[in-house]
Amino acid sequence: MFAEDEDLIEVFKEESHELLEELEAALLKLEKSPKEQELIQVVFRVMHNIKGAAQMFGFDEIGLFTHKIETFFDKVRKGEIQINEVIISLTLAARDQILGMLKLPGGEQGCDSKEMEKILAKFIKIQDSVSNIEDAQVQVIDDNQEEKQAQIEEGNEQNKIYWIRFVPEENILEDGTDPVEIISDFHNNHDCIIVAQASKIPNIMTMNINKCYLYWDILIKTSISLSELKDKFIFVEGKAYIEIEKLYEDPEDRFLSDFEGLSDVLALSGNEDSEFIIDLLKAKIDSNTRFITVAPTPKEVNKELNQKTESNNVNVIVEDKESAKAANNESAFIRVHSYKLDNQVNLVGELVTLKARLSQAVVINPDKSLQNIMEEIERLVEELRDCTMSMRMVPVGTLFNKFKRLVRDLSKELDKDIELLIEGADTELDKTMIEKLNDPLMHLIRNSIDHGIETKEERDSTLKPKKAVIMLSAVHSGSEVLIHVQDDGRGMSAKRIREKGIEKGLIGKDEELSEKEIYKLVFVPGFSTAQKISGVSGRGVGMDVVQKTISSLRGSIDVNSYEGNGTEIILRLPLTVAIIDGLLVKVADDYFVVPLSTIEECVELTREIVDHSHGNNLIEIRNELVPYIRLRDQFKMPGIGPEIEQIIVSNYGDHRIGVVVDEVIGEQQVVLKTLGRVYKNIVDVSGATVLGDGTVALILDIQQMVKKEMMEKRYLQAKQG
Repeated sequence: MFAEDEDLIEVFKEESHELLEELEAALLKLEKSPKEQELIQVVFRVMHNIKGAAQMFGFDEIGLFTHKIETFFDKVRKGEIQINEVIISLTLAARDQILGMLKLPGGEQGCDSKEMEKILAKFIKIQDSVSNIEDAQVQVIDDNQEEKQAQIEEGNEQNKIYWIRFVPEENILEDGTDPVEIISDFHNNHDCIIVAQASKIPNIMTMNINKCYLYWDILIKTSISLSELKDKFIFVEGKAYIEIEKLYEDPEDRFLSDFEGLSDVLALSGNEDSEFIIDLLKAKIDSNTRFITVAPTPKEVNKELNQKTESNNVNVIVEDKESAKAANNESAFIRVHSYKLDNQVNLVGELVTLKARLSQAVVINPDKSLQNIMEEIERLVEELRDCTMSMRMVPVGTLFNKFKRLVRDLSKELDKDIELLIEGADTELDKTMIEKLNDPLMHLIRNSIDHGIETKEERDSTLKPKKAVIMLSAVHSGSEVLIHVQDDGRGMSAKRIREKGIEKGLIGKDEELSEKEIYKLVFVPGFSTAQKISGVSGRGVGMDVVQKTISSLRGSIDVNSYEGNGTEIILRLPLTVAIIDGLLVKVADDYFVVPLSTIEECVELTREIVDHSHGNNLIEIRNELVPYIRLRDQFKMPGIGPEIEQIIVSNYGDHRIGVVVDEVIGEQQVVLKTLGRVYKNIVDVSGATVLGDGTVALILDIQQMVKKEMMEKRYLQAKQG
């Protein structure tokens, strides 16, 4: 197989994944609105598109499978079968099979063939048993009064003339879509005039034979409704610009005298905008129906068209900018492989490091002209950095929407009535974080469904609404994104968690902890308060995964729970993991960077303050005692600190914690570099960076550092007790 073919297959798989996500979202909405025709059309279109592309790229099993489901939904589309829960579940199962078949070439070995046969057999059974409502759980629609009324309102029984402009995107042929099939359907089944417009065809030296440069103007004389006409373009939605205008309708069931005479106008319309062509066509129709000569003759039309074309000097004129983009094949999006973005971020990172070195060189050797150039370079690098990072930002809605299916399936499995609500889907986050957040959020939602949400009987006894709610939301907060997972279930028992913590030796019997600190015990590996282990949760593994993943992303977790009224878990995440704003500090001869987002303030620590603390690592800041740890002691660095040290104060849970360093250098933008395998188990640092002079500085993970210190103290207390 040629590399070119492999690239096309990868594009097919990627687009198929997107279509399957669209299919899943449409099916979940369709379950709540089973009569929504637009959603049914989406399901039908997705199946049709996957079928065509699969057959084109050799995925014959997928093509055959989706063809049979497409046939079924064609009957649904026509109103012969009514959507219900059984059909939704079957189609979701079919969607999962297609996803499996995409894994290997041809699709033959990426699925469960027996399961496929079962799914198809159930579809066929429903299709063949439409008349038996009880057995097949479907309903025959004998007469859809609403559709009939809509057709009457649109003049279904009256003669009409429509003008259609059909402008396919230039790359429409790449996925196997053939616009000529649509044109042929009009030509073979309707009384129409079709003119292929060639004004977009480029010079033969720059022409690509795999692109479509033609577009079509069509006049159709018919009695079908506007909605039926639009349905003919259902398979090219999003791949073409389509404009339809009703020019004429005859309530007295008579036709204009010369339909063919309209071809004079249509043949000359290639360089004209919609409004001008429609006006000319209506004038021509008006003259023919009334038998008067108010419309211009073909020569006059030709003259007027030429004059208008010369004055506008454009290829295709459409009503607005969005339409112009579609007509000229200008897309707002392009498909770029993720590794190219990652590579660009790395290059920008190197540029940021180089900028820091250049700044330092200018400081050492001051020159006014160089300083001006340096300021301009700094500005451009910052703009380039911001632009590059924005390209990596992805709406969290792409992740959140995946959990609708999870909630649906688990609520049915556990016989609970649960609704997932999503807020802040447009909030953007680095794509690397989006990829890594899937498992933590899945575990949190599974726990909410299994442990948090009560059974139907329990909710009835506590007078709670029958439908439980899980809220998944995201919001920007300064340089962070906060993701909330909240349910209205039974909440967590701080007393029970504490007892379990004492039982496992995680805390001492007499140790005093705040409620939030007690709740955080659920993130300890192996910790679980579940009475029994289920297929959903209860092994104490999931929450440990949540803690590790969020920590690896330099984030933190807050837990709020109200016994009997639900639980809220808040994930605090930085906007990006590639380039961060940090505070450069120094201990002895070594440099460290503390992420700026974790810092609350910096204060001085003098010898006098240390002497007055009587050996306790405490400092009073605005009438509040703040404990601190010495970075020199933490890393076992030799020597004694200066007379005046600096304390970097940050928050840990409900408490403020200080980290003592020798000197604070200042704020600096740094590029985060991951450490090698040798250092993967070191929890005090989250990475490293290269400073302007080439020195390597470690990036501190304050949260993990403090957590380790507290765990060691608890262990020693438990051992002494």
